[in-house]
Amino acid sequence: MAASDVAYRPATDADTRAINEVGERAFDDLARRHGWSDTPIDEAGIERELEAQCSLYRHLSETADQFWVAEQQGRIVGVARSIVRGDLRELTELFVLPDAQGIGIGAELLRRAFPKKTSETRCILSTPDLPALACYLKAGVAIRFPNYGFARPPRDAPLSTDLSFEPLTGRKEMLQALDEIDDVVLGHRRTVDHRWLVADRPGWIYRRQGNVAGYGYAGRQSGPFALLDPADFPVVLAHAEAMVARAGHETFSVVVPMMNESAIAHLLGRGFRLDPFFSYLMSDKPFGRFAQYIETTPTFFL
Repeated sequence: MAASDVAYRPATDADTRAINEVGERAFDDLARRHGWSDTPIDEAGIERELEAQCSLYRHLSETADQFWVAEQQGRIVGVARSIVRGDLRELTELFVLPDAQGIGIGAELLRRAFPKKTSETRCILSTPDLPALACYLKAGVAIRFPNYGFARPPRDAPLSTDLSFEPLTGRKEMLQALDEIDDVVLGHRRTVDHRWLVADRPGWIYRRQGNVAGYGYAGRQSGPFALLDPADFPVVLAHAEAMVARAGHETFSVVVPMMNESAIAHLLGRGFRLDPFFSYLMSDKPFGRFAQYIETTPTFFL
């Protein structure tokens, strides 16, 4: 394939199936090259993943700011998408099919989907793939810290605490409380993401003596968690793990910024294991208080 054979255009609803398959095939190739998996994904595996993540993909499509595909002879070979939340632009995906890599498609998709605007902070949750990292560094973002997954079969063993745990709903006053926490921890609001999260997985708002102390989500997939006091991570994570165990899920897993010492100490002390897959948070300027945060899984957005 030559670069001159590739055309670029905004994505449409009709592209949904092909776009999501590009992502699955590109990530499968990455996982095998890095030793995270030794079995190629088959058609049945792709279908299972697409079904499992269809709600997420729909949410990202409906709330995207820039959404582009690369096409060669009618075949979609690459995709890039970014979202804007407050003054943060986040690249959620940049995937190119293995047989179309190495001719500049990724760089051109990144240029279109990840523009520079002086009013915005730009960030990426990046895999450790070296060509991708080089592309992102050239785009003006720097590595701030790594993020690792921690996982194990859940145990129903909550810790005693003075926190109360109130189930999250989409009520206006509850979403307002989540926005106020995100203002402190992330530096921007993302009400539209919380509306999706509340519908996708169980969540709780944490209170101490009636005052909001943070929030968290945990279920088949868990995160994000944001706390005003990082010392609360042990009790919050123990509660979330217990809820996952009671729901009958086989695994409780979270993706933790490696500066979150409170969460890391708790998880290692409880026998959680590090996942070999990791990512980097990259941005063009520092932002957020990530010692007070655990990321959303799967890690398409913060």
